[in-house]
Parts: sequence; C-alpha cells; structure tokens
Amino acid sequence: DFLCGGQEPLKVSCIGEKRYGDQEIVTYLTMKYEGFIAMIKSSWFSPLKSRTMTVSGTKKMIVFDDLQDSEKLLIYDKGIDVTSEANAEYGKLEMKMRTGDLNVPYIEFEDALLNGLTDFADCIATGRPPESGADQAIRVLKILSQADLDIVSAG
Repeated sequence: DFLCGGQEPLKVSCIGEKRYGDQEIVTYLTMKYEGFIAMIKSSWFSPLKSRTMTVSGTKKMIVFDDLQDSEKLLIYDKGIDVTSEANAEYGKLEMKMRTGDLNVPYIEFEDALLNGLTDFADCIATGRPPESGADQAIRVLKILSQADLDIVSAG
C-alpha cells in the first residue's frame, strides 16, 4: 500500500493450496495496478522463511531482505535500454540489456516495534494521524477480501 501510494488495484487474483486443514499452506496474491504488477507469496508451511521484496524499475532494481543483519538493501544497476525505435510503429523496439554496478548502502539497525510504539505515542501526544491509519487498513482489508473471494472460487 505504501509503495503504490495508496492506489487501489485494478484487478486482484489469488491462488492457494490446502493440504492440512482449512487454511492454505501457500498462497500467491497478484495485484494489477496502473503501470505495474505486485505479487506476494506467502507460506506458513515452508521451512525457508523469507521477508524479501524485489522492485524492478525502469532504471534500477532493488532487493530488500529484512532477515539479513547487514546488506539488507541491494541496488542493481540493471535494466533495458531502447537502442532503436526504427520499427516502433509496428510495436517492435530494439533493446539491449544493461548490467552495471551493485550498490549496497549501509542501513543502521532500528527496532521496528519500538519505532511503531514511539510513533503511536507521538500521535496520541500531538494529535497527528498515524502513517498507517484507518484509510490504509481499509484499503488492505478490501484487497484481502477480494483475494479471499477469488481463492474460494479457484477451489
């Protein structure tokens, strides 16, 4: 929700697999937005726990891995450069893959729970609305409700 600026998805689809009871052991949630697609994979059953986010942009790609003690953020200078628009009227562009440097910026450790509690206390003290307030919660719940309906119909 934060990365897409709170815009609502144009389409939500979800698929999962049940093996041991009523809850899916793995789910794939896909959301189509104006200009990009977001996909979330979740599995409580998998022995490999991960909290990784990959963002592929037009100029660079980033990978954030919250389980890493250091090197949490990797910035890849990787993308596609259009080398010729000679056949653009037919929907064909000449392109070249670009691979450059890898940048690993230092990110100082912060306690997420402490940050959340500090922000909550500040909101109470100052009357400032929280960054993740009711509007954000409603948008997220709406997506989860759409996913729940879609996964039920998928069987």
